[in-house]
Amino acid sequence: MAKRMKRTQRRRRLQKQNPMNHLPEDLLLHILSFFSTLDAVRTSLISKQWKSLWSRVPSCLYFSYHLFLKTKTNSYDHAEMFADTVNRAINTRRSAIQTFSLSFIYDYGCIHLVEDWLRAAVTRLHARELHLDFFIHEEYHEKTVQDDEFADDDETNFDLTYVFPLSLLNNAVVQVLRLTYCILEWPEDNMTMSLGSLRSIFLDMIYLTDLSVPLLIEWCPNLEELELKNILGLRNLRIISPRLKKVALGYICETKKYSCKSIVIDCPNLLTLRFHDCDADRIVLKNATSVVEFAVDFSVLDVENYHVWCKTARLLRKARNVQKLKVINLWFKLLTPENLFPKTLKLRNLKYLELRTGYTRYDLVGMAALLERCPNLESMVLSSISKMEEDGSLTEEVLNKPIEFKMPALEQVKLPSYSGTREERKFLKILRAQGIAREKIVLDSR
Repeated sequence: MAKRMKRTQRRRRLQKQNPMNHLPEDLLLHILSFFSTLDAVRTSLISKQWKSLWSRVPSCLYFSYHLFLKTKTNSYDHAEMFADTVNRAINTRRSAIQTFSLSFIYDYGCIHLVEDWLRAAVTRLHARELHLDFFIHEEYHEKTVQDDEFADDDETNFDLTYVFPLSLLNNAVVQVLRLTYCILEWPEDNMTMSLGSLRSIFLDMIYLTDLSVPLLIEWCPNLEELELKNILGLRNLRIISPRLKKVALGYICETKKYSCKSIVIDCPNLLTLRFHDCDADRIVLKNATSVVEFAVDFSVLDVENYHVWCKTARLLRKARNVQKLKVINLWFKLLTPENLFPKTLKLRNLKYLELRTGYTRYDLVGMAALLERCPNLESMVLSSISKMEEDGSLTEEVLNKPIEFKMPALEQVKLPSYSGTREERKFLKILRAQGIAREKIVLDSR
């Protein structure tokens, strides 16, 4: 008994000595807002003062299955521990939250749990952002969405995949929706759907039909941002909206059964347009004079992707007012017989250029050809790209011409991945020979 009293007295003495206990509650809540939900819950063991403090953190409930894999136990116990923690956190929570984030390997046996969690997050806790990732990482799966066996089938191949009920968001306050690896359950009565609060939608590893995207846009009259990535099922994608400001498309899956034939984007107030590993037989961009940020990128670039790059880069003809451009350096195509643009086209509003490039003769010729069309460029960032096989489309006459970089308004050239190769050093000499001052060149070898 005496030992127990001494331990209690010692614990109370340490609590009084802990300066954290004397901080204002608002400051403690701010500190806890940077914790994951699991770590925030653990602080309830510090003292009585901390017992329910985490439940009043206004920002986010964030549950990641990764955190439970650090303990040495079997997968069933991991899942059980995870579910128990989420249950207790949601049931304890009383105040509204900004974000509900769930990263979880879904299993059909958890269907009622997940449904209860989402219902509580949306209807009782009034979450404004909903982030649901039922894939997490390919290391947890025997095969991924990109595998041939998966890609040869349709949406029924989403085995043991959560079915997200879109009707849950009807008349809710959710503004941001992020879904990864699930099936969308469409409501039986489309006429009653109202998703007026939604401003941003991000869909990854989702099956969609040609009618899905127009229907979502119709239900979301205030939608400003749409990102589609690793999408299966689309043949003719139509993105038509007067309110959309940002559109990003990445890898619209091509399979034996489904092949994307066309992509049409008609958004007169669009500000940002990004393509990543995205292709279709036909890509059309309409009413794009408001676009100020444009990006075209590929995970892997080789000669076979030239035609895809040309197809998407050619859309710049419709977006002449771009101010920020992020592209891969294949611009030697400007000097080939199949020139991408009319010679009169200038990107006069372009101030910032981010270029993934090498420093071969082809790369330097292409860079010079692009810069000639950007007379008011102020900042250029050059990130590294692996050396590609040259396609032989440039004549010896073009390749042997002296290279001139025309950048009269330039304020800075940045090489964030500079490694000091011979080609990079040669490129720096060319810059300096053309009057680019040393103080305008920033090298970062990290």
